Amino acid sequence: MGKSERRKGLRGMNDACAQWLKHGFAMLVNPQWRGGRGQPDIVPDKLRMKWADAVALDEMLHGEIKRCERTSIDAWMHQAMSDAAHRTPYVMHRRSHEPWKVTMLFDDWIGLVREALPVSEKAPDDDGRDAP
Repeated sequence: MGKSERRKGLRGMNDACAQWLKHGFAMLVNPQWRGGRGQPDIVPDKLRMKWADAVALDEMLHGEIKRCERTSIDAWMHQAMSDAAHRTPYVMHRRSHEPWKVTMLFDDWIGLVREALPVSEKAPDDDGRDAP
């Protein structure tokens, strides 16, 4: 990887950290990001967040940050999954002049949705109506 590619990657990670901060989560570029296998690209800033929240977030998520014009989402997700260990893998990515997007496995995403919005045990019928 050339020097300009590394700089672009670092700019992308700093931009991703700024996006997290807009929503109240202070993140920083992982000091191990240069080839640190198993290390996320960005990590919670334990000095700027409540310690317990930063530790919980760090133990919950493993993110790969990609700022590329060509998307290779499957390859990026495989990288995040292989590095994630016990954490939930995700890829935060964007092209120039486009908003940030997050890609994650559906089972992980629906788990987050269920935590935020618990649903009743009753499943809908095949036609979409609630079962009696």
